[in-house]
Amino acid sequence: MLLRRVRGELRSVDIPCRCDGPEVRREMDIHIASQSPGRFVLFSARLRTEERREEFQPLLAADTPRGEETLTMCGWCDRFLVGGEWVEVEEAVARLGLFALPQLPAISHGVCPDCSEMLMAA
Repeated sequence: MLLRRVRGELRSVDIPCRCDGPEVRREMDIHIASQSPGRFVLFSARLRTEERREEFQPLLAADTPRGEETLTMCGWCDRFLVGGEWVEVEEAVARLGLFALPQLPAISHGVCPDCSEMLMAA
């Protein structure tokens, strides 16, 4: 969906991301751009920080501790509810500073008003 949006709207998108390993935490920025409709998409990445961990931390373990906050995500379009507004994932990450948090929030699924309207019309 993100690539379709970049290609169709001929705009670039910057996405903060984490690329962790068991012994290291990396924060990065990914830049995605398109210069002609439906054609080439360019990707670039820049490392912002890299921090070594003293303890081995398993990645995405089922018992990974979560913060007390819960984020609501639309089960159809994958947008997130942030401050009363449904926004794309990269916007939610930026607004909430998710990658800077010591623990990621739990995710609850729902349906945003746009998708609900579409589903009710079908």
